[in-house]
Amino acid sequence: MEIGGRMKTLSLHATSSDGEKLWSLSASSATGSVGDSGGYGQLSDVEVVLFDEDQPLVTVTADSGDAEETNRVFRLRGNVRAVSSDGRVSLRCDRISGSQKKGELVAEDIREANVNGMRIGPSKKGVALFASESNMKASSTALVLASLLVTGQDIWFETDEIKVVGVTKGSLKMQEGGKNRLLVVEGSPVIATWKQRGVTVQGKKLDTVLGSTDGSEQYGLLEGKFTGGIRVEMTGSERTANQPANWKMVLASREAEFSAQTQRLVASGGVSVDSSHPSAPGKFSSDTATIEFMKAESGGRTDYSPQTMSADGKNVTYEYSEGDHEYSLTNATHVEMTYVSTAYDRLTARGAPMRFTSRNPKEKSKFVVACPNFAADGKRTVQDGKKVYVLSSWQMSGGVRITVEGEAEDEKGQPKPWTLNIDCPTASFNESMSELKLKGGVTISGSHPVLGPGGAKAFAPQVTLGFSPDTYELRSVEFSGGAQRR
Repeated sequence: MEIGGRMKTLSLHATSSDGEKLWSLSASSATGSVGDSGGYGQLSDVEVVLFDEDQPLVTVTADSGDAEETNRVFRLRGNVRAVSSDGRVSLRCDRISGSQKKGELVAEDIREANVNGMRIGPSKKGVALFASESNMKASSTALVLASLLVTGQDIWFETDEIKVVGVTKGSLKMQEGGKNRLLVVEGSPVIATWKQRGVTVQGKKLDTVLGSTDGSEQYGLLEGKFTGGIRVEMTGSERTANQPANWKMVLASREAEFSAQTQRLVASGGVSVDSSHPSAPGKFSSDTATIEFMKAESGGRTDYSPQTMSADGKNVTYEYSEGDHEYSLTNATHVEMTYVSTAYDRLTARGAPMRFTSRNPKEKSKFVVACPNFAADGKRTVQDGKKVYVLSSWQMSGGVRITVEGEAEDEKGQPKPWTLNIDCPTASFNESMSELKLKGGVTISGSHPVLGPGGAKAFAPQVTLGFSPDTYELRSVEFSGGAQRR
């Protein structure tokens, strides 16, 4: 091998086998080594320009480096900066190298990067692979990020749409010719926030596909699989009872999956949901849960406002309290709440049997239902200047057992507890009329004075119970179809 001397300046050019220009290199000084590899070392003040179809693609500058003209390889070190010709890709790192593969760069120890609008924070070690648009079959930029692997502490990714923090290991890869991005990040935990949508996802690993969800944004969530202590928080504003209402829904589980195509979030493993959304207010716990979001109108976008929330498991529970209203469901196998309009939604529940309880603590009254099938209409309204939610009508079937408890004044004007026990095939309650209708062969017993002194037990094909408005204070009992009393 012939060893050359020190040169004040150096200019190299690498071409493909068909003569197409790949890259050019210039340096203020170098030590030459002419031989099989055509190597040059101790390069100073280096500049490399990569080409695509003889057009400048990216310019790289560095303090020092070395190059092999024959093998078409260069390695740069120290204060390395790379900027694409269109300015959409920039990179600052400690080391960068390029090989004969046209338009490809490998960067290590990345300090910061900006790739097509995504800003990436520093990593202890990172390897980035870039490719020209002709290789990626993309059309939006001359240089795209084919893949990025990073490890370290508190690495972050950020665009105008999304911010991801707490990353200790992450990878970003292009899909569909650069149209979508596969972002997989791990941390303890990772927190990803879609700032314009009011959505935050937290977990140990987030496996996501990012891309345009409405034709304008490039980093919306298309698909996501989240594992390890998942917490999903959604916020927004809805108009209910002619008044704007801010809402918040927090879901926690072991894992969850999201699809923009179906507009569903499916969670499993110790699921809990705490929600103030008008369509699903209250707290839920279950084995699995599915949230289906409202579809965007034509030309609009989804803001992750729930349309339907369903929970399934061996013992699904639900709790809600506001003002004088307290509701709870236990021992259900399925609970579902569905948005119907700005004023109403629908709650359905199944169990073997499930148990539904409605309480009015102010009136010291309680209504307990045990049945296999339960449905209710939820009404959002304003009472005494407050936004309230009440289950305005109930339907119960499949063998119904009801217990109603409260207090009534005795002959001395003193409060005295009373109880009604009811068994029947079907029942329905109307909140506006304060009536409970029992059908199909009814057995009713209890100690309320309306049944007579000391209480009574009766049988009838149908029974209608009348209550005081907004309470379960029994006012009347109407038997139909031939009642028997004893």
